[in-house]
Amino acid sequence: MGELYPDPDVWEYISSCLLGKVVTVVSSGLVTTGAWTVHGFSALSLPQLTTPNSTLYLHPNQASWFATVTLLMGVPGSMVGGVLCEWMGPRRLQLVTSPLLCLTYLALHLVSWPSVRLNISQWPLLMVIRVTQGLLAAFLNAPSIVLPCEVSEATWRGTLASLLEVWVTLGFLLCYLMSGLISWKTAALLIPAITFIPGILGLLLVPESPSWLYRRQREAEAFNSLLKIRNSRAAVEKEMVEMKMLDQQDTKKLSWHHLLKMINQKAYAMPMVISVLVASLAVFCGFGVVAIYLPEVFAMTGVSRDQYWSSVISGSFRLLFNFIGVTV
Repeated sequence: MGELYPDPDVWEYISSCLLGKVVTVVSSGLVTTGAWTVHGFSALSLPQLTTPNSTLYLHPNQASWFATVTLLMGVPGSMVGGVLCEWMGPRRLQLVTSPLLCLTYLALHLVSWPSVRLNISQWPLLMVIRVTQGLLAAFLNAPSIVLPCEVSEATWRGTLASLLEVWVTLGFLLCYLMSGLISWKTAALLIPAITFIPGILGLLLVPESPSWLYRRQREAEAFNSLLKIRNSRAAVEKEMVEMKMLDQQDTKKLSWHHLLKMINQKAYAMPMVISVLVASLAVFCGFGVVAIYLPEVFAMTGVSRDQYWSSVISGSFRLLFNFIGVTV
């Protein structure tokens, strides 16, 4: 393999590898942020859509469905997204799903056009768009963790996995910032321009996950991918050997009997229980619902500060502690 890939200048090689990893992590993160604006968009748009003089008026029951149907799509969408991630590859799944989410935002903008309002029933169309947004956003849950972790060294994977909450908070914070400044129709065009489009452009410049390529028996491509994101040829060759060993172990041990046996071992059972517990507590704390209705909560409680800026301050504190959590 060494004859096929001559060693480049050391410092240039190291800097290009670091840049490749940064571009991958940031681009994937921007796509993740865009996916979570799908939920945060309700915080931005509902105060405008529920006013009687709105060009697109939603009564309270419709507003409730508009806000929460994307969350309801989370479970089926995440299950399908996990399968698609393994079938297509995490990078490719993000590249395919992101433009579709851009189109759904464009569709939201077009719904407010007078010609559309006159010829099409708006509420069913809105629900179709929001259901589609919820599913597509959920498709991105798996690759948003898998891609950054699989392009990084093992020592950084825990940190990069915990960055997910940073990208999630940024999605909501972006919507809070826009809510008091621009209309929901303008935001529907601006959000993809800030998140998905830069993310897509960045992902086009970086390779697919080397681990995924290896699992698909595309060893030469996996080697090439690693060359672009590792600091030395020795590190690449070592990781290729490790992936081969792991693949052989998985092939030998991939049986229900062995998996059940692993669950009964304390070394495996305790981390699994803790992971499920943390994930369950994160869901049942109601963050998603509170984040969606946060401006309205501040308005109803009668805080002296503007409800939108109160939401921005709250989101900023959450972002700060997300970063603290990543560092510790």
